[in-house]
Amino acid sequence: MSTYNLLNGYTGSKAPFVSKIKAFFDPICIKYVEPYCGGAAIYFSNYNGRYEKELINDANINIMALYEVLANNNTRNSALQALLKIDKPNDIQIAQKQFEQAKQKLRKFDSWKHYHHFAEKDKIDMAVNTYITYTQSFNCGGNNYSAYKSNDKYRFEARRNILNAVERLRTEPDILCTDGLKIIRLMKEKPEVQMFIDWPYVGMYRSSVNLYHREMPSLDSHIKGARALIDSRAAVVMCGYRSGEEIIPTIYDAILTGSEWHCFKIADTKKYCMFVKKGEKRKDAEEYIWTNRVPENAGLYISLHDYKENINMKEYWDRIRNAEKMNILTRYEILEYAKAYREFEGGNLFY
Repeated sequence: MSTYNLLNGYTGSKAPFVSKIKAFFDPICIKYVEPYCGGAAIYFSNYNGRYEKELINDANINIMALYEVLANNNTRNSALQALLKIDKPNDIQIAQKQFEQAKQKLRKFDSWKHYHHFAEKDKIDMAVNTYITYTQSFNCGGNNYSAYKSNDKYRFEARRNILNAVERLRTEPDILCTDGLKIIRLMKEKPEVQMFIDWPYVGMYRSSVNLYHREMPSLDSHIKGARALIDSRAAVVMCGYRSGEEIIPTIYDAILTGSEWHCFKIADTKKYCMFVKKGEKRKDAEEYIWTNRVPENAGLYISLHDYKENINMKEYWDRIRNAEKMNILTRYEILEYAKAYREFEGGNLFY
């Protein structure tokens, strides 16, 4: 299966790390689940005929609607024809106008429940506007227009990616649009399930907290997510950044404390989602996974050095207090830690 996915270059895409991530998928699993699929790079590259059932989910209604019309037998052909006609005019003013109009039209679609009552034409229009908005924007993020790529190159890549996506979606996965945490809680008791979790990263660990249509930058949202995974019987591969500062512990280490949990580095990379001025360099980044199963051949793809720190929640909060006393926390970080502590521990963290 080709690694050319429908929204190539989507913000936070794991396309560059496909082989390393798939090396940690447990071969005994017969069901595959992505609770936060986004651009779904791993899903689109992860077909081997082994899974009896697949499920992809994201809270972004526009992207999930795009996948749904291409997977649905009733809308696939019409949607395919409409998508293959999309242009990216070489005249930048005309192209920007098309982009802004598509982006504006998407704002009226905000309910997955209502989506299923749309007429076929409205569903296809939504798919077309979604595809324009994301594939003609910076980092495929759906926010700011990008003049990169001529119309010829754009159409060549679009045709390749759309046709590849249609073939992959013929396997008829379950396509949902709900809170990913609900999916985790639903699937965690099933040992035959392989879950791949690529949620928006902790806001404090990345360069921007406004990258996705549906964000989850708060520390407390990741504490809830990690807590839901503690005793998962399903196989889990979860992506994330570490805190980036040796003195500041990483929240997942303090929650996923069981001996079955490990943290491995899959790549040294750059923070490609950040805007940089001409001549400036992007910040370095290190991509990690946390997993509760390590297949026999995983070590052929990456080092199995375990980065997970042996730390509990009490020690975690004590070290955050110390970091604040040393004046190495930003105001934003102080507020985030204080809010999470108040919700889960009660009382004031710093005072």
